Amino acid sequence: MTLTTQYPEPTEAIERLRSFLAQRAWPTRVAWLCTAGVTTRGRLIFVDRTRLLAPSEIETQYRRAAERSLGVLLSALARDSDTSYCYLWAPTDKLEAEYALMPNALKLSIRTDPVPVVPVGHTRFLWHRLWGPPSSVTRELLVA
Repeated sequence: MTLTTQYPEPTEAIERLRSFLAQRAWPTRVAWLCTAGVTTRGRLIFVDRTRLLAPSEIETQYRRAAERSLGVLLSALARDSDTSYCYLWAPTDKLEAEYALMPNALKLSIRTDPVPVVPVGHTRFLWHRLWGPPSSVTRELLVA
């Protein structure tokens, strides 16, 4: 599939995100978050390093979202000294795209108040035992 200028190829879109991060003094090393690997306690975000998404998964999600032509958001949620923790979000329908003010294009964003991140590496059992499934607060952080 040939993507348009509104939706560059996934590798170019990720490079644009890295450039955007660098311009704002954020680390250009990107770790991709998914809701199953993130939980919050207070103002801390805990990231299960074993559940980070591979770049190939992000590229697949990006292509699927671009085909729907409802907009694609690549956003940085949190950072530590050498990594920006980012996610991909795309609206599921036109109404959701309108509510989120999504253009029919790639959109980049960075939180102005980055959330402090605590990388952890628990097994799935311990992760859910200690922290439970992702909370509604976590989902709100990932789409804010």
